[in-house]
Amino acid sequence: MAEPATRRTVRHLIVDSEDVGRRVDNYLASLLRGVPRGRLYRAVRGGEVRVNSARISPGHRLCKGDRVRIPPLQLSLPATARHNGALDLAAITLYSDHELLVLDKPAGLAVHGGSGLRDGLIERLRNGYPQWCRMELAHRLDRDTSGCLLLARRGEALRQLHTALRERGVSRSYLALVVGAWPPTLRRISLALSRPTRCAGTRRVRVDSAGRPAESRFRLCEYFPAAGLSLVAAKAVTGRTHQLRVHMAAAGHPIVGDNRYGDWSCRFADRGLQRQFLHAVSLSLRYSGRPLRFRAELPTQFRRALESLRCGDGFALTSHH
Repeated sequence: MAEPATRRTVRHLIVDSEDVGRRVDNYLASLLRGVPRGRLYRAVRGGEVRVNSARISPGHRLCKGDRVRIPPLQLSLPATARHNGALDLAAITLYSDHELLVLDKPAGLAVHGGSGLRDGLIERLRNGYPQWCRMELAHRLDRDTSGCLLLARRGEALRQLHTALRERGVSRSYLALVVGAWPPTLRRISLALSRPTRCAGTRRVRVDSAGRPAESRFRLCEYFPAAGLSLVAAKAVTGRTHQLRVHMAAAGHPIVGDNRYGDWSCRFADRGLQRQFLHAVSLSLRYSGRPLRFRAELPTQFRRALESLRCGDGFALTSHH
């Protein structure tokens, strides 16, 4: 695993076929998201950015094999925004090649910056690892959801992945612990969902017959009668924001720990479970003719919670009315 670079490090990148003919200013803007355009232009005109050691104009067109010097430019971020915690990339990488990256995203880590965060996973990858400066998210996971996250290292890879996602050629499976006895016959929910709207500082989605079609599939894995909880396997056939969370809540079985769409939270602090119990356990697709399948094992606190439930050991739910 490559060592991360700091923002104070000058980078030298080699232009590949994907960027041939691009203007230098557009090339920089795609690499340095968050840096104001004015700052990029000053860096080019002042000679901080160079191509093959020569000064160039913002409209200079790149050729294959050009060596581009990129100075350490600071992102334009609110002073009050917070950083995410430390990222141990080696520990969370499930797969990596020259086109794809699959991570076991930890809970609590946003996939991108915003909403009071200086940076998310994608910004930290682009800024911290020079060889991944073109990294893009193929899809998203909620901040409090852990598990398989697919990223593209090149534009062509991203286009292929988006096509596969649109044509439902990517299968993503989740495990969720939900409130109540999930009916074994409830295997499909098809409820249209509204676009996310902001209410009281949080983004919310609601069931809306005039919204976008959304379909989810479910399978009861295990029921814990003493606690009144169910472990459910879930698949989002469509990829709407918060889809599984909203569908489960609409069925009367909100995810344990989901304070946004349910009335319950889980108190199991002695075993480390202080978050939404939703985990992206597997991801499979065909890419460039290859069948690929990845699995992210349940986090330790989830495994311990399930072990305690199977033993009928102290699991308390507290209403938040």
